[in-house]
Amino acid sequence: TGLGLYIARELCRANQARLDYIPVPAGGSCFRLVLPGPHTLLPT
Repeated sequence: TGLGLYIARELCRANQARLDYIPVPAGGSCFRLVLPGPHTLLPT
């Protein structure tokens, strides 16, 4: 249905993560999910 990338993006936004697009030279798409380290979630 095409909702996978949308759901992944919304989950990243809700959890202070990042979703990066990585170009693939041979074609296609690759996405990387980058989670914040535990120290970045602690209140200051």
